[in-house]
This record gives sequence, C-alpha cells and structure tokens, in this order.
Amino acid sequence: MDDPAKKPDSETPAAGPLISSLLSARLSRRQMLKVSLIGAGGLAAAVGGLGQLKQVFAAVPSSLGRWLPLAPKTAPSPRAGAAMAYDGGRRLTVLFGGFSGAKVDAETWTWNGLTWTRHNPPLSPPPRSGASIAYHPRSNAVVLFGGQSASGAFLGDTWMWNGRTWTAVRGGGPPARHGACMAFDPATGSLILVGGFTPANFLNDTWRWDGKSWRALAPASSPPRVTGASLAYSPIIGKLILFGGRRGMGVPESGTTWAWDGTNWSYVPLSPSPRPRAFASMAAAPGGSILLFGGLSNRSLLSDTWTLTSTWSQDSQTPGPPPRAYAPLVSDSSTTNSLLLFGGQSDSDFLGDTWVWV
Repeated sequence: MDDPAKKPDSETPAAGPLISSLLSARLSRRQMLKVSLIGAGGLAAAVGGLGQLKQVFAAVPSSLGRWLPLAPKTAPSPRAGAAMAYDGGRRLTVLFGGFSGAKVDAETWTWNGLTWTRHNPPLSPPPRSGASIAYHPRSNAVVLFGGQSASGAFLGDTWMWNGRTWTAVRGGGPPARHGACMAFDPATGSLILVGGFTPANFLNDTWRWDGKSWRALAPASSPPRVTGASLAYSPIIGKLILFGGRRGMGVPESGTTWAWDGTNWSYVPLSPSPRPRAFASMAAAPGGSILLFGGLSNRSLLSDTWTLTSTWSQDSQTPGPPPRAYAPLVSDSSTTNSLLLFGGQSDSDFLGDTWVWV
C-alpha cells in the first residue's frame, strides 16, 4: 500500500484508468434517472452505446437542492461523532453513539422523515464515538464497527442492527480504530472500510464485509493514510468516492479525490476541488451526485457545500447549516429523497440540530 511519506498530497499521483477518457455527451432528464438507478453500465446504454468505458461522468447540473432546517419535537441530545446510516430494510435512519464533552453515548435513535424516536433495545454496543456504520442490503442489517470508548480505548468490535436489537458479531476483523469510513459497494455487494486512526498509526488499509465476515484486501494502489475521510457511492460514476481526511498530527488535511472500482483505488485529479478537510459530511444526493458539507480544515470549521457530478462544484447561493465538523450525513428515503444532517461540533459547543438537503 502507498506510504504517504512517499506520495504526499502536494504531489500529483499518476492518473489511473478511471480518468483516461471523458464522457461529454449531454443527457436527458430521463437518461439521468437511468444513470442514478443503474450506474456506469446503464450510462453507456443511455447515451446510445459508447462501448467500453474507462471513465464514466455525467453532464448534469452540479446543484439541484437546498438546505432546510427542521424542528422536530424530540431529538437526540447535542453530540458530535455519532454514527448514522439509512436502514433500507426498514426505511428508517439509524443513529448510534457520539460524544458531548466528557460524555460518550450509547443511545440508539431512528428518524422516519418527520420525527426522532429513541429505542431501548435489549442489547446495545458499548458507548462510543467515531465509529463506522453502513447498511448491508444482502443481510438486511445496519453494521457498526469500531470507534473510541468513553475511556479513550480504541474499539475493533462489529455489531449488527436488525430494527429491534443489536447483535455482536464473533470472529476477527480490522484492527481497532477510530475515524474509519465505510460505505456499501454495489459492485461487490459488500461494505468497504478504509483508513482510520490507532494509537500508533494513521491507516490506509482496505477491508470488505460480505455480510458474515471481514476480509483484508490488497489493492495495488491506496489513498494516503488518513482518519476522518469521507466515503460515498456515486451512482453516476459507478464507484465509491473517497475525499479528504487528516493525514497526521500537525499535517495539513488531504484534499484529494479517490475512486474504488471493486479491486483498486485510483486517484482522480479534479479541478476545481473542495478545500482540504477532515471529518466532513458526505453522502450520495438525489439525482446521483455526491454532496459534501463542512468539516475541519487547518483548525478552522467549514460551512461550504459542494456537489460532485462530472466535477466538484461549490453551491454558493444556498444558505446552509452553521460551520461544523463530526456531523453525520446520510441519504434518507424514509419519506422523500433527501439528505439528513444531524448535530456535530461548532467552535463553541456541541450541536443537536436537524437539517435536510432537498
């Protein structure tokens, strides 16, 4: 795997096969819908059969939404570093854990598109923050991994949520860590976990969860060693997209974009590009784009919103949430196709507000 000491972000990594050709055909609205549903393979057919594609991008508007604050009657207490994922089997967003000052939480909450509901399952993971979480469709379960406990210990346990209770998964897995990113990869039907931080190291290893067990992968190329990177699947590009992350203590955050094709990571040189950052909020948006919000950059909290389609584009017209980091963002289809943002940490306090991007 690549060593960041040998390939710092200030250098330009060699462009892989992903960016060797560009698609510039204009798509109709109906074709864009096809792309969002069937990904890269369907894109070729939608534009009339372009043959073997080495890179897939779509000519769609960069920003089609806006931020709206919500005021639910009940909500989780203000917190940062909570783990949140959309549970497709039950059409609810699940939130677990987080921290607020000296308190590290072990609460389980769900969002149905209108209200937050706290659950009291018979079994729950220990309190933690900075855990990795994602929904695995084949096992119809939300998977939670790792994080950091109230005592500061790094965790390496795996739990599954079935809508009623949490179940601990036996067997080995990735080393204990905090701040790894994880997302579902439709190409392999598995969850992909990458990076994170241990007491001894920043990481760039890649792991796959197939619904029953973890497997360490050995890609030919890898992103820099980072914690707090953002990972989401792009239906338009047909690949997992990773952006940013903290590369080390006292080292500037990463500002590079990488893509996972099911076997290897490829650096994607895009310009313009969001400012380097870590612990930002990122998820797949309605229409197939990826939305990136906020984060931490050179000790400053951000409040900018970017979308990724064919390129990164900044949304400069829509007022958004106040600056923050450590705020989870998920694609939520419980009532409408929107993105759900909760909480995080500001310059002065922990946050407990709920926002949607529609």
